[in-house]
Order: sequence, then structure tokens, then C-alpha cells
Amino acid sequence: MKNSELAFHRGVLISHFSRIEILINSLISQHYLKKVSFDFIINVLGNEQVTFAFRRDILKHIKNLKDNDELIHNLRKLCLIRNIFAHQMETIKEKPWIDSEPYFKNPKYPQQKNKEFSAQELYDEFMQKYPLVVKILFDYLTASGVTLSNMPDQPSNLDKHGMEIKTN
Repeated sequence: MKNSELAFHRGVLISHFSRIEILINSLISQHYLKKVSFDFIINVLGNEQVTFAFRRDILKHIKNLKDNDELIHNLRKLCLIRNIFAHQMETIKEKPWIDSEPYFKNPKYPQQKNKEFSAQELYDEFMQKYPLVVKILFDYLTASGVTLSNMPDQPSNLDKHGMEIKTN
């Protein structure tokens, strides 16, 4: 990925993470209200004080998952990558007028303060984990009787950027 492509990849990644949040919110609503209530999702789960970590912990509780469960681990990792893309400014190794590969510095862990993270590697890791997480969340929703008509119905219908592939 070149610096000129970063904005596109950032948008794709954040959009995909929003889909994960929609699925988790729907599961929480279905579990507690026995229906997917958009008022509940918007007014309660959409409150700025309700963090993704809080909703992930609710999901962990209602699905009886453990901290070391692969889904929980992947959700943590996807959230970390999303936060890096959403909140950090990229650094360019080369001269700014050269379209070089961007990278991020890790501000979260002081012992790794100057560690460099390739934007491409982080993006690739996100896109590798994303369909696995979406499939599990879709399976949970399907098992609870919920169908989301405005989302891709199968993770296999996603292209390399996780966008829905339309077939006629």
C-alpha cells in the first residue's frame, strides 16, 4: 500500500468494523429484548459511553465465551487495528513528496514506543480475520432467528476488501 492509497484502505477498514459493531449490537438486542430494536441499538448501545470493549464483554457473557476464545481474541485485535487506522496519523519513511509505504508508531505500549507497524501488514491482518469474525457473528444471529437483509448474507460474497460482491 502506498501513502496515496491509505485513505481508501482506512475507509474500508472502518466501514467493515462498523459492520461488526452492527452485528454485535443486533445480537445484544436480540438476546435481551427478543428482537432487534433499532431504538435500543441507537439510543442505548449507540451512547458514547458504551464502548466497543463493553459490548464485546456483553457478547462474551451472553455467548458464554472465555477471554482466550478465538472470537474474543480476534475482536480485540480488529478493534486495535481499527483504532490505529482511525486515530493515528501515518508516518512516511521517505521524503514526503515520494509516494512511499506509510507506517504507524505504537503509542499504546511504552516499551514498544518506537516500534513501526506497516499499514499494509495491519490492513492484511484485519482483512484476514474479518470474514472469520463476521461468519461467527452471522451464525449466532441466524441461530437466534435474526436475518439482516442489508448486509452480505454470506462472508464468501466478499471481495479482497471485504466489500459485497453483487451477482445477477
